[in-house]
Amino acid sequence: MGDYYHHFLSSMSGAGMNPTASPEEMLDPRMHGASVHMMPATMPGPYQQLGYFTGFPDPMMFNPGKSQKARRKSAAGTPAAVDHVKHRRTRSGCFMCRSRRVKCDETRPICERCKKGNRECVYPDPPSSKASSGKTKDPNASAQQTSPSSSKSEDDEDAERDIKLETIVDEDEETEDQTRSPEFSMQSKSASPSTATATPSSLATVYPSSEFPVSLGDTDWSQLPPQYQQGLSFFVENLNHFNYCIPLDSDEFFTKILPSMATRHEPLLNAVVGFSAYHSTLQNPEGKLQDFLQYYNKSVTQLLSLLQRKEKPNIATLLTILQLATIEEYFGDWVNLMGHQKAAFGIITSIFTPQTVMRTPVGRMCLSWYARFDSFVALMGGFPTDLPREWFQAMLDFYKSGVAANPEEVHWKIDEWSAQLRLISYDMSILFARGSRGQISPEDFIKEHELINQRLIDWKEKRDPALQDSKYLVRDFPPPETLDPEDFVNPYTVGILYERPLFDVTVLCMRPDQLFADLNRHAYRTCQYFETLEFWPSTPRGVLVLIQACIAIAALFCPQDARHHMWFRRKFALLETMGYIHPLPLRTKMAEMFREPSCVQWWLPNGEGFSPVLQEIRNFADERNAAAVTAQQESLREVRHIFAKMSLMDDANAPSSSSHDTTSKTGKNPPAKGQ
Repeated sequence: MGDYYHHFLSSMSGAGMNPTASPEEMLDPRMHGASVHMMPATMPGPYQQLGYFTGFPDPMMFNPGKSQKARRKSAAGTPAAVDHVKHRRTRSGCFMCRSRRVKCDETRPICERCKKGNRECVYPDPPSSKASSGKTKDPNASAQQTSPSSSKSEDDEDAERDIKLETIVDEDEETEDQTRSPEFSMQSKSASPSTATATPSSLATVYPSSEFPVSLGDTDWSQLPPQYQQGLSFFVENLNHFNYCIPLDSDEFFTKILPSMATRHEPLLNAVVGFSAYHSTLQNPEGKLQDFLQYYNKSVTQLLSLLQRKEKPNIATLLTILQLATIEEYFGDWVNLMGHQKAAFGIITSIFTPQTVMRTPVGRMCLSWYARFDSFVALMGGFPTDLPREWFQAMLDFYKSGVAANPEEVHWKIDEWSAQLRLISYDMSILFARGSRGQISPEDFIKEHELINQRLIDWKEKRDPALQDSKYLVRDFPPPETLDPEDFVNPYTVGILYERPLFDVTVLCMRPDQLFADLNRHAYRTCQYFETLEFWPSTPRGVLVLIQACIAIAALFCPQDARHHMWFRRKFALLETMGYIHPLPLRTKMAEMFREPSCVQWWLPNGEGFSPVLQEIRNFADERNAAAVTAQQESLREVRHIFAKMSLMDDANAPSSSSHDTTSKTGKNPPAKGQ
């Protein structure tokens, strides 16, 4: 991973970096071994008292990073003009001074700069006594920290000010044999585990290798501070893999394994609790940004401290980065998400191989979690994935062997079916990347496109009969008269939705990366799937977030009239109330398509459903994403280019609304091709 992620997290903290970079050096997730630098903001925004989040609104650029040794030497005696860093920040100043890159005199309760500028002055929480006891007892340490000529860098000082993370090795966590044949672990859900495995002063078990135990056992978090207990309880009771946009979780990773691992690794704990607090805040009419940002801030601080101590990244570090990336996605910030993705790629390929990653539930989910970001970023940006094809093939081979060993177990068949789609998606992203870069002739592109299209059709229509068992079809729907007369789809159609254990088949059929010739028919079908899942009482939490990308694509190919526009606006608003913020470029594009400029601010008239906390979150996300867009012109131009290629249907090509009116009333679908 090198110094790249260290600098990336430092830039998130607002530390001054060398801002010089040519346009060619702007962020490209395929440029490895580079460091992230930030340009100082011209003026602080209203959210810059929130600590480590304040770094995000600044443009991020990649420059060849200096070694840590060189930076220390520069800090000790090299002129400031050479190193471009006037002073290194500490973490004892107020958030406002840190965000403005000025020195704080640390006067309590209000420092002199904030008093003169009539600004809000907020200090970080004081370090715990446990952290203090873990510091060095060297009598010269204090002098080293305060001496401007000391050879000890203030990066090390920052690291020592953070909570010390101790290594705990529990006797009951011995690694099981990893060479056995594939096993499927279905454990009973338990929101209140009972066996204690960690203490509040030692939350940081560092797992030494990729050979992570198959089973962690139950975890007791009753010894954690109350707010962490509440956060983990809310997480287990209300969130699942669908909230992470991951369609399958056969090993119950998100409901059992991840919370257990979080109690053993403090950066991961704060990232998970922060994600939980984000969702609970949205449900609280009195919720505030600080209710969840404080946990993200702590997670980033602690992760940076680990990197400053040059500790070798491990699985817990990888999961922390993936969790932070998920939070970025919810803020609609794919630019900063790519920074986390780059670091995750370095770790996953250093501790796993295609042959070992599938051996444990943790390894399998690390691959699925990372691969989703890898594929989506590649498809959005028009470049190939970082992860080679052999990783996706290894996933498919693993589940194929599981089906062979357990031919009667339907969950193995669903996992294998999903792995087939991942491999097709990988091949699709490679084809699109070659096409956008002119690396393939139009004739060859069409040929390969047709081959992938046929693979997708075969994938859906030739799936195992067990995945099409009609006895699991949902048939009990409300009467048609309960439908909204303005609705253009009939969500109560038998044949769309399966009950468990085949519910995941419904979700997989909703993937947005399928290629079909009859786009408007499939756009209608997508809307029907979405609303069926929305209205079905037994739909699991988070499913609509999983399929949100489908709606954005479907909006491009449905009739462009007021009735359809309002339907999509309501769905976009619904998704944002669930915490999935749509970035400004998408809102702008949709506002143009809907011919309603107010959609940039909010989807519905008169602010319907736009709660105060959601307004605060949206404003915060927009402010922190705005400058990042400027620094990402290359990547974002490619994304806009994709939207440009998806030319919006004109009236001549768009299906008439009358055909959909008839459908909604009769419950019949439009004529299907090859379905």
